[in-house]
Amino acid sequence: MRFTRSSSDFLLLWLLIGIGVIVSLYAGASRWMVERENQTVAIVLDCNELQRLGALSGKRLGELLNEFKRCGAVGVAVTEMRLSDLVSSGDVAILPRALWGTVMGQAGSLRWKPQDNSIMLSSGDYALLKALHSALRAKVGRDMCKLMLSHDGAVLFGNAMLSYIGSEGLGINPRVAAAIRASGLSVVARLSNTQQLTDEWLNYVLRQAKSNGAALLVFDGEEVLGYRERIGDVARAMRRNGLLMATIEFAKQRGEQSLARELDGAVVRLHSITKQEMALQAHRQVIQRFVRAVFERGIRVCYIRMPTGAASDSLESAGRLVKGLSDALHARGFRLGMPKPLKQPMPNKAVRIFTVAVSSVAAIAGFVLLLAVALPLSASARLELLFALSAIAIACSIALHSVWVLLCALAVALTFPILAACVVLQEHDSAGKSDLRDLRGCISLATVKFAACSAVTLCGAALIVSLLCDRRFMVAVEQFRGVKVSQLFPMLILAVMLISGWLNGDDADLHLRFEASLRRLKGMFTSPVLWWHAAISLAVLAAGAYWLIRTGNIVPEAAPTWELKLRELLERMLVVRPRFKEAFIGHPMLMLAFGLRALGMRRASIPLLLVGFIGQLSMLNTFTHVHTPLCVSLLRTAHGLWIGWLIGSLALAAVGFPIVKGKRQ
Repeated sequence: MRFTRSSSDFLLLWLLIGIGVIVSLYAGASRWMVERENQTVAIVLDCNELQRLGALSGKRLGELLNEFKRCGAVGVAVTEMRLSDLVSSGDVAILPRALWGTVMGQAGSLRWKPQDNSIMLSSGDYALLKALHSALRAKVGRDMCKLMLSHDGAVLFGNAMLSYIGSEGLGINPRVAAAIRASGLSVVARLSNTQQLTDEWLNYVLRQAKSNGAALLVFDGEEVLGYRERIGDVARAMRRNGLLMATIEFAKQRGEQSLARELDGAVVRLHSITKQEMALQAHRQVIQRFVRAVFERGIRVCYIRMPTGAASDSLESAGRLVKGLSDALHARGFRLGMPKPLKQPMPNKAVRIFTVAVSSVAAIAGFVLLLAVALPLSASARLELLFALSAIAIACSIALHSVWVLLCALAVALTFPILAACVVLQEHDSAGKSDLRDLRGCISLATVKFAACSAVTLCGAALIVSLLCDRRFMVAVEQFRGVKVSQLFPMLILAVMLISGWLNGDDADLHLRFEASLRRLKGMFTSPVLWWHAAISLAVLAAGAYWLIRTGNIVPEAAPTWELKLRELLERMLVVRPRFKEAFIGHPMLMLAFGLRALGMRRASIPLLLVGFIGQLSMLNTFTHVHTPLCVSLLRTAHGLWIGWLIGSLALAAVGFPIVKGKRQ
């Protein structure tokens, strides 16, 4: 539908979108300030790997800890004690019954009498055995074990059933935790889930971790503590003890998302590289990967595995890795230390609901505007639809807040890219069939149309920033849903509109307009198929599949080697690299398409418009990744726009020059 700029209802729709964008700027500024305050990053090492490294290098644990502290390490992750590990390491011995009388000396005077099926554990480390005693009493019952002092140290009597729980976690080793604290490093507790999580054990294991200096929990194994039935209890106990949880990127543990939701997103994100990957990557690549994760994805804990490749001095090699990462993080402006959880960008619930409601009304205005552009709706119908949908949106913002923000964000992602293309194309065509003979004017007009199209798309991006301005989205506890749909559906809709000539229709009857578009589509599908038609169709299908696979970086291996090298070059030059499909495919093709339409080549511009539309979809998709800091998304988008415009302008000059020259002749 053609419309005039002075139409009052259209002005109202644009005004509502403008108000929504202004409110979104406030939400974005709040998020940016929270992200700027959260610049502390922890480099955490694995205690088991450090002990293995100490055995290979002949150094004590305390010496290793001091060396890595000087290199920039912040914390050490300690897994729970297990009876089987303690016995195999020699820290605890199982004594045969024949030696009991010798060891105890006064066994006959004990009030607690060993049973025939009892076992005796002995250790010269009284603190360790005392911790085991407390852990076993909390885990399996107070009558299952008894701690006694002997002439040569301490012994622990226990029921023989203890041998069946040799692999159960029994809390943090106090001796190891003391050594870590003595070196000035922080303790990171790696707690494991258990088949029977009683209140007594839950309270004990968290208090014991806290008393040994742990402030951060990284759960061990494939499940978080409390999965599946006691997630809420674990969250409440963590709050009481002031413990923070780390969520592991790319390695989801069962129950992790549920526990993080119970904690209202008060978590930090952790990135680690598996031993298999460490063996394949040089130190420089490992450092780049961690720095990229911290800078671009909000990671605040770097969990370093020790290098596994053969080295003449494995300790020195590991030290260089930690030092290199520490220096690289300092160079990017980050501080080293134990991280804190993100604050809520808008802690006031009323303000949060207000911003979502205003953004929702703006999203509704965009949807109504799209319908008005594509369909011959009367002014009264547009206003009635606007008011009805706005009332529903405001009610949902209040009553169904958590669900509504996701639905509304998806609606924005589906609506605004199509709106941007339709408005700009109709405005372009409503000025008359252009047939410019001046190449400079052609590039200028294409630039204006490219800027207008991108501006409307970015209005949608701003609304998404406002709708998803919540700590849970910023730490990826909650995520935008419908990435594939938001990429594929708008592309299909625009393709049908362009191929059927729907946007070329005037204010004629909707039925007649539909029949005319249907005839064009039928004509296209019933016409003979030539070999070059088939070749182009296959190429388009292959390109579409490749584009969808690459969307959201689901399969990183899909990027060819030359593209990875180009990314690395762009990162060094621009700090934040633009998205390849925006800067080098979408935006240049859109510029070229607008230029060809200005030169009167409307049919030839349709394939280029569809390819160029990828850039608009990708640009809006960038802002749905809320775990990426806002400044990074803005820089990435800005670089994509100017690089894409430059490449598109050069391509348009190269293609348009012979066309303009031929028209002049």
